[in-house]
Amino acid sequence: DHPPVTALLVWAGERLFGGELGVRFFFTVLQPLYLWILWRLIRPADAGRRDAALFVVVSAATLMLQLYGFIAVPDGPLMFTTALFLLTFKWFSENRRRAWLWMGIAMALMAYSKYHGALVVLFALAANPRQLLRPALYSSGAVALLLLVPHLVWQYEHDWASFAYHLSGRNSVFRPGYVVEFLANVLVVFNPFFVPLYVQAWRKVKPQTPVGRALKLLPVAFIVFFMLSSLRGYVQPQWVIVSCFGLVYVLFAYARRHPRTRRYVMRAGGVTVGLIVLARLVMIFNPLGIRSCYDEGKRCAESLFMSYYREHGIPVKIVRIFNTYGPKMDINDGRVVSNFIVQALRGDNITIYGDGGQSRSFQYIDDLIEGMVRMMDDTPDDFTGPVNIGNPNEFTIAELAREVISLTGSKSKIVHLPLPADDPQQRQPDISLARNMLGGWEPRIQLRDGLLKTIAYFEEVLSRGGIRR
Repeated sequence: DHPPVTALLVWAGERLFGGELGVRFFFTVLQPLYLWILWRLIRPADAGRRDAALFVVVSAATLMLQLYGFIAVPDGPLMFTTALFLLTFKWFSENRRRAWLWMGIAMALMAYSKYHGALVVLFALAANPRQLLRPALYSSGAVALLLLVPHLVWQYEHDWASFAYHLSGRNSVFRPGYVVEFLANVLVVFNPFFVPLYVQAWRKVKPQTPVGRALKLLPVAFIVFFMLSSLRGYVQPQWVIVSCFGLVYVLFAYARRHPRTRRYVMRAGGVTVGLIVLARLVMIFNPLGIRSCYDEGKRCAESLFMSYYREHGIPVKIVRIFNTYGPKMDINDGRVVSNFIVQALRGDNITIYGDGGQSRSFQYIDDLIEGMVRMMDDTPDDFTGPVNIGNPNEFTIAELAREVISLTGSKSKIVHLPLPADDPQQRQPDISLARNMLGGWEPRIQLRDGLLKTIAYFEEVLSRGGIRR
């Protein structure tokens, strides 16, 4: 569902390094580049070392940038090409020679990175409506459109698959939880320590340049746009990542003029960075946790396979399988889907560990098999992965329990037990690499449809006294 830049960067990294380093390399390199461009755009004429340090701390303490600074998803290329667009937009507003040409190229690169780039252009012009009166703007748009012709031809030949997916394929029924979760995620990913300051800075900072006005509008416009989008389906928090540019800009501009705010930002930002480093160390070096045999076992298996690949040239394909369910599951395998269905069919209490607010993404077995076959058959021999194979649509454990009770017509009651140690609060796979490398693979089976098939299977098994065929 994404344009091709992500796949191109993964392909290039694989050719240079192979393995996970190759997958992530260019995405990691892009972040310092786009932050350097942002610094060039907002740097005051009298900026000193203290200002540079303030900019670094504000950027490093923005959790969204930390989370998506090394993951192989389209948001990294989008941020880099957005920075290029803002730079060329600055040149354009200053009437520099051939700025319209470079801005057209930057707009095309944004579109090839992620379709959200269209929103960046729209909001930048909304903040500077006078630019619409300049004929050179339309020449710039013509350049972008010309460069996008190959992609548009591909879309036409494939029935506008990407556009159809984004405009209608993601639609779902309205759930208040989608809106609440989106707003809660926004508060978290932009650093709760800074949220009140963002509001104050946004109110007080009065940009005097076109690019400054564009930067100020981006956070509000993106957050409002995707909050409205959450009325028709689940919205992932990284979709508003471009807002980071505007938030860093207004907080930096405000804090450098207010000593007390500067001191708070430097201290709170330092604490945030320290917590991030600690969290990453715990994630890397936790071999003795309750789940360690599970986590380390999978890492060990991948390491062994890659060693055989490098040493002996044995063909290897690594997929990372996320919560999969469906017919043929063992009645006593202990996984949440089978547990809930069997408990509901027997009329037993359905046991939820914790409050049920932890989320999971459930993938039907047919989607998994299709993804694995495509990984084996449709990828180059030197592409080893790893590739996540899962369904990114999230449901809470409580939602799953209620859905199972509804579909089975059971009278079961939900009971809550203590939450096990190290139980993750969220499991949502990033499948952008699979989408790009596996010929447009996408999970097709919705949770309700998959549950109905699985329930039918377990009804048959229970009718035979729990014996599988």
